[in-house]
Amino acid sequence: MSDKNEPMRRYSFQLTRDDWAAFVHEVAAAPDKLAYVLGAMFFLIGMVWAILRDLEFTTLGRLLVICAAVAIAYALAKLFRKALDWRKIRAKKIPPLPTLVEEFVDHLAVVQDDIRTTYAWDKFARIHLGKDHVFLALSPKDCVIMPLRAFRDRDDMQQFCQLAEARCQDPRDAANDDEDAAYHPPAEALSVNFTISPLDMTHLRADSRKVTRVEHMTLPKAALFTTIVGGISTGGLSTFWARSGEWDFTLWAAFAWPGAVLLTWIGALRIAAVQKQVWQHQDSFAEQRQFTIDAAGLHVQGKNFNTHINWDGIDDIIDGETQLMITTRWKEIFAVPKHAFTVDPTSFAFYLAASAWKIDAMAAQRESQNVKSAS
Repeated sequence: MSDKNEPMRRYSFQLTRDDWAAFVHEVAAAPDKLAYVLGAMFFLIGMVWAILRDLEFTTLGRLLVICAAVAIAYALAKLFRKALDWRKIRAKKIPPLPTLVEEFVDHLAVVQDDIRTTYAWDKFARIHLGKDHVFLALSPKDCVIMPLRAFRDRDDMQQFCQLAEARCQDPRDAANDDEDAAYHPPAEALSVNFTISPLDMTHLRADSRKVTRVEHMTLPKAALFTTIVGGISTGGLSTFWARSGEWDFTLWAAFAWPGAVLLTWIGALRIAAVQKQVWQHQDSFAEQRQFTIDAAGLHVQGKNFNTHINWDGIDDIIDGETQLMITTRWKEIFAVPKHAFTVDPTSFAFYLAASAWKIDAMAAQRESQNVKSAS
């Protein structure tokens, strides 16, 4: 492992306006104004409809005029957004000299125009892997841009991004007030034994939904929402077409159900697809289990299985409300209920140790590859 006073690696490259444009388009694009235009669009449609009612237009003519008004409003919103992005791109000052970036264990150093600036990893608000860049953004107006040409290849760039994300989420710096927390990987393995209960599984389902950040809409609410939208759409269009915009409840009710049924069916399929993508949790039956973490990875032992996962197979370590969750790259989730922890180790110490081992394993792997590449 490199010393904190020595850079693990140096990157040198010349930034261009295209690099900044990629950041604007992929990360910090201008806010979408289409939501505001939508309200103005309905007002415009009402104005157009009021005018067309007094003119000799066929029903098809009225429909075409209103569709044209909607298309124009949408196009204007898109052009306005592109104009804001173009202004932001042109206003950026591009350094004339090559940029030097030094990667340290605890910070990133950037040298531009003979000015050296250091950034602690936890100061980056967002790490984004783009098509040909890694963006380490401090704000929508300030970003460290690492283009693909600064790395050996695309895999090297992706690995740098993953390690940067892990360092930005390093919990060791946020644990200053916890006297029992292990800020660095402990010398010995940590282990905890517990029995899964039905209540633990209920809490795990609740925590896993929050972690996945998937907005789950229950089927009755989704059906009601899609029924209303589908009914208004098909029923309203049918009434507009047959009665030239005059309200006819009987006609609306007769033609509302096809769109309502169609959208409800589509919504149900979408909910089912999203639920299948949620992490698969552990078995729901009560069973004694042992979780052990060390420098090699995670070990989970049960009555009929013994699983080992290296740290490079661990995707994330989450300190939930009632569960300590470890997710894998294969969309699996392994969880330990917090009540299973005693004084030593505490759930937070277990969480810190796992996070520290994961970060150090990623850094060691990257440094080993750098040594091989240099030789």
